[in-house]
Amino acid sequence: MTNHHGKEFIGFMATGPAVGIPEPVWKWMACPKMKVDGYGRPWQAPYGMRKVEAALQDAGFKAAIIDPDHIGKYLKNAKALMFSHHDYFAFGPPSSTWWAIAKKEPVNYKSFVSLIRRPEVKEAKARGVKIVAGGPGVWQWLWRTDLAEEVGLDTIIDGEGEKAVVEIAKKIVEGEPLPSYVYVGAEDAPSVDEIPVIKGASVNGLIEIMRGCARSCRFCSVTLRPTRYYPLDKIEQELMVNYRAGVRHGVIHSDDVLFYGASGIYPRPEPLIKLHKLVKKYYKTVAWSHASLAAIKYAEEKYGLVSKITEIVYEDGNQNYLGVEVGIETGSVRLAKEIMPAKSSPFKPEDYPQIVEDAFRIMHEHHIIPAGTM
Repeated sequence: MTNHHGKEFIGFMATGPAVGIPEPVWKWMACPKMKVDGYGRPWQAPYGMRKVEAALQDAGFKAAIIDPDHIGKYLKNAKALMFSHHDYFAFGPPSSTWWAIAKKEPVNYKSFVSLIRRPEVKEAKARGVKIVAGGPGVWQWLWRTDLAEEVGLDTIIDGEGEKAVVEIAKKIVEGEPLPSYVYVGAEDAPSVDEIPVIKGASVNGLIEIMRGCARSCRFCSVTLRPTRYYPLDKIEQELMVNYRAGVRHGVIHSDDVLFYGASGIYPRPEPLIKLHKLVKKYYKTVAWSHASLAAIKYAEEKYGLVSKITEIVYEDGNQNYLGVEVGIETGSVRLAKEIMPAKSSPFKPEDYPQIVEDAFRIMHEHHIIPAGTM
């Protein structure tokens, strides 16, 4: 568990193998250990895990996120051990790319496999502790059934887990049989009111502002989820949780930050301006997790909105650039029409290459540094 020295994008190094230097040095550079309290609870933890932790605690369970180096002291009395991971077995990009190029196992893969093979985990399973897996990379267990059998995995929760994990926990406590696989589809996804507020600091101050996406790209699971916007007061509660824990730098998370409060696929100035003013009350510096190139182009050309937002972000002098990940996906008009026709909206798919160039120009002019992915 790590916050990558407070630099979110250094996390990409943790998806690769050690190259040219000893692995302990590579891991210190990419994923240094998180500081913990006397109970082994990390100062910051992945945001999705914080949501599950809050859901279980709100439901009355004695649940906590514990750093992997400290789980041994709790497993003797635990009823369940729950894992979450963004990329359990390095099947996702860029892990698979690193692995293919370097012909070496990435450190994130090696670290997780080492964890599930620890003696204290095997002993806990032998005593009857239930093992549950979730998180963004949970689908990878379906392709590593050998490791699922080795660790004795009882249940996979695939999808937004805040409601499902509570039901699984009840079954564990009551000694009921567990389903091997739980899929949370759109009809079962929690409403905004059912999504709990985190109770501990999130890695690098990441806070979620919405879920879902209206672009319906064929390669993306996010579009399968209903669109839900967090109200500003809910967002502020999570900002305060991080602030009280000493977090002063953060990431605004959405699969398209400029969709917050949008009318369909059309960004709106008012909610976005209010959002950024609120976030800057608590964070000295801020980044976006993701933004779409069409939204950047539309927002700036229609409203000068990128200019207005960056003025808010930069005006206190604590930062002079803003980082974001943007999905280029393809330069092919044919593929754009076939697999992501709405990614260019409200512009035409035929114009997608020009949309990409225009959006990158806008970002350059406003000191926004993108990590472009394909």
